[in-house]
Amino acid sequence: MNTKCAIVTFFCFLGFFIGCPGNSQKNMVLFPGDAIVTVSGSVDADYSGDATAYELHFRGDNTWTISLRDPDSELFSVLLSINTAQRVYWPGPGAGEYEIGTGELDTGTFSATYYNIQAGVTYDPDTGEVLKPIPTYSTNTGYDAGGHLVIEEESEGVIEGSFQFKAYRVTEPSPDDVITVEGRFSALRH
Repeated sequence: MNTKCAIVTFFCFLGFFIGCPGNSQKNMVLFPGDAIVTVSGSVDADYSGDATAYELHFRGDNTWTISLRDPDSELFSVLLSINTAQRVYWPGPGAGEYEIGTGELDTGTFSATYYNIQAGVTYDPDTGEVLKPIPTYSTNTGYDAGGHLVIEEESEGVIEGSFQFKAYRVTEPSPDDVITVEGRFSALRH
């Protein structure tokens, strides 16, 4: 009976802690494979979703990416990527703080892209031509975009951290269409 009471009390406390309004992202509990993202500026939204980390190697171009998205791929996607001529083997670049900017090859700088998938895409019903693409924001612009990524911990198959960046719209670009994206993740190796 005492064990059941202790378990119920623990889960009630955990549920209150996680669900309590006003808790910052830093205080939220993330399980492996989880992410939370807040977008502000010309887009305002709070998301929770999946987090994965993976490597791509193609014709001498090697990309190591942290991907955050909603489970159904209908709301949002955030990609944090670093490009290098050298292969980046798991667990990745290592614990530390990294600059988010243009992500040019072999600079040690990440690039960041936010896709506002829930805004949708508009097609011409007769031709199927894309009239309005999915709003995409990137740090790889000529404006003062960028931020930082902190890889806090790496373990077998999981990488944890946080990020914050400012990005400008690259589909139908406008220097006035700017967002700030911040979040936390516990990404699973994919």
